[in-house]
Amino acid sequence: MEEFEELAKRYRLTMREKAKIVVKYVDRETRRFWTRLEGYGDDYAKLKKKIIGAYSKNFLEDEPAMTELIKLVKKSAKGTIEDKEDLDTYYRKFRNIATDLVEEEIINKRQ
Repeated sequence: MEEFEELAKRYRLTMREKAKIVVKYVDRETRRFWTRLEGYGDDYAKLKKKIIGAYSKNFLEDEPAMTELIKLVKKSAKGTIEDKEDLDTYYRKFRNIATDLVEEEIINKRQ
């Protein structure tokens, strides 16, 4: 959001323009979610508030948590990976969390 807001300021976007354009900087799944939030398309301040409210405190603070990794693995073990896209999604989520944990020295690379 910070990077987007810096760009929006540089290009002097209105609040309405920001409320439409912000979704261009996220993945497809996130875009589908954000476009359904109140404020999308006409009120950036309201949209931003809804976006921030939709995510957990740990996610927003970007603090790695071992419990997040455990939750991901358990959830994935219960389901099935039906195609390459499912596997890629799991891999990206797993790698992001695991890399954060390694960088914070909560686990080592071997773990």
